[in-house]
Amino acid sequence: MHEQVNEFIQNNSAIKRLSTARFYKRLQEVDLSPAQAEVLFIVADYPDGIQPKAIAADLHLTPGAISQLLDSLAHSDMISRNSSMTDRRAILISLAPRGSKVLKALEQSRRDFAKAIAAQLTAAELDRLIKTQQKILNHLRKEQHGSNQSD
Repeated sequence: MHEQVNEFIQNNSAIKRLSTARFYKRLQEVDLSPAQAEVLFIVADYPDGIQPKAIAADLHLTPGAISQLLDSLAHSDMISRNSSMTDRRAILISLAPRGSKVLKALEQSRRDFAKAIAAQLTAAELDRLIKTQQKILNHLRKEQHGSNQSD
């Protein structure tokens, strides 16, 4: 089992390293930093807009750091800043049309990558992989939930 655990660790590390390098290369093609992409993915989850402080909290960033990221994304027409309808003092961040277009392209790239990997597997292998991933995710979620309760 010790050898299997080592192989599991090595495989996970290699998969993460290679897929991250691929994703970062794709980000360079659309002129985004990884941090900017993270902001766009979060903003996309809030069609009515999200406050900058909520984005900062989600990414564990300081207000100054998130402000710089939002400024750069606004400058490149990826996001828009609007006043809240319920509180004029609050600013809401939402995707601009260009940001939506870039995210759709990134998502399509992810789907294409997943399809290319899935094409290397039989239906049974893919089914086993998905079930194994679900077990791992369930374990991680339980572990996270448990650690959140003790915080």
